[in-house]
Amino acid sequence: MIATRLSQKECGRGQKDGYDRPLRPVRWPPLLTTLLKRHALWVGAVTAVMALQALLVLNHRPWIDEWQALQIALQSSDLAALLENLRYEGHPPLWYFYLQGIAAMVPPRTVLATAQLPIALALQALVLLRLQLPKIDRLLLGCGFLILFDFGTLSRSLSLGVLLFTLAWLYRDRRWIWPVIALMPLVDFLFGALSIIVIAVQWQERRLWTPGLALWLVCCLISAWTVRPAPDIVSSQELDGPLFETFVWMVRLSVLLVPFPVLNGVPTWNNPLPPAIAILIGPLFLLFAYKMLARDRFHLLLFGGFALLTWLFSIFVYPLAIRHLALMAWLLILLLARANAAGTPPGVPFRPWIAVSAVCGLFAATYNLFVTPFDTADRAAAYIENKRLSGKPWMVFPNTHAQGIAAMQGMRFFEADRSCSQDFVRWNHVPTVRDIATLEPAIDRQSKAHGRLHLITLIAPEEWRHPDRYRLLTHVPAGYDGQTFYPYVVRPDLPESGWRPPNCAPDRLPLQL
Repeated sequence: MIATRLSQKECGRGQKDGYDRPLRPVRWPPLLTTLLKRHALWVGAVTAVMALQALLVLNHRPWIDEWQALQIALQSSDLAALLENLRYEGHPPLWYFYLQGIAAMVPPRTVLATAQLPIALALQALVLLRLQLPKIDRLLLGCGFLILFDFGTLSRSLSLGVLLFTLAWLYRDRRWIWPVIALMPLVDFLFGALSIIVIAVQWQERRLWTPGLALWLVCCLISAWTVRPAPDIVSSQELDGPLFETFVWMVRLSVLLVPFPVLNGVPTWNNPLPPAIAILIGPLFLLFAYKMLARDRFHLLLFGGFALLTWLFSIFVYPLAIRHLALMAWLLILLLARANAAGTPPGVPFRPWIAVSAVCGLFAATYNLFVTPFDTADRAAAYIENKRLSGKPWMVFPNTHAQGIAAMQGMRFFEADRSCSQDFVRWNHVPTVRDIATLEPAIDRQSKAHGRLHLITLIAPEEWRHPDRYRLLTHVPAGYDGQTFYPYVVRPDLPESGWRPPNCAPDRLPLQL
């Protein structure tokens, strides 16, 4: 993953790539590069990108995973309860400690945005002002889908990890950076792997520091201890065999090359390109990365090792989402920036790639700011509150679908195959309801036992096999995350019994937004 340094003499001779052709970096129009050399224009461009990033963060409406992390952080009664909850999540505690620290200073409703804003702006500052690439490249990366949206807008541990990784990479020549490297495993196992890559670069550059390595090892052990799986933990997603999961992994890679996620022809975050196209473009990303890194075996080894890790994890442990696989693209960019600093500029395809990413990033920003918000759970929550339905017994399908509503309304929901409720999901229940064919019989059993109920789901009225048993209350269209909301009254012909499901998990602190 890391390019060896080239002497000025070697660079002057014209290094050749893996196909024995001279490297030909793309040249931007002279007028564009000349304009960016003007200090005032460059400052204006940087300011505009930073302002756009801040606007996206402050206008962002959180989705399921963001709410889950906030609820775990703020509703855990003490450190022991937090660590117990994390054993059902598989995430180390750094992000949750960070959210708790922010919550001590601001109201709960603003915690996610307040936590994300300094991360996003710091990351943009590193990209725009420190990354070892020409100004126009840095500007395109700052506007790109990865930085502007996936890493910059969503308030998740992924964003914190990318900031730490980028900081550790760009300042790896400073001894004070070792605590930053040590913190990376406390974010997520993927950043633990990336911290090993940073250390490998330190080794190649002969900068290893024994006390820093010791601190890193201690943090690795702490991280591993905090993610010990609980005895009754179940995975939130099931694997469908190595062949199928390899296909899914490859399809998801398509968005790393062309970051325009779409579902059924509609721009929808966290989705690949249409599978028939994606299965062709996904392998092209790997070929593209190979082409870019073929001149340096060390770089190629590091990138290939990380790509292999994501593939093996996806087929044997848990299918990684596109936002996690996007770390491969960011690693590739940092490797190319290191090679550029050593005198080997990226080859021809690099700048068209980051230009396409910038177009897609600016489109996503425009789409979220002016067309549809990222998530619309707040509209569903407002409807339930206005109709004074929050005190009713509510079922949910799928089991995470009401996460934002639960957080905003202080409600609990129960699953159709359980008779206990929870406000955020503890992954200790193997669901027997997986589709509408198994959902409707389970709903019938619940309504026979407890009378009239309410349901929040993504199932449209025309999909029910027995539509007469469900009265639609409203329809909240999906946001950019693709999550639509259909609240129903189930069996409106039956009386309410007054039944309220007990808690599934130990008592949690209320979340007052």
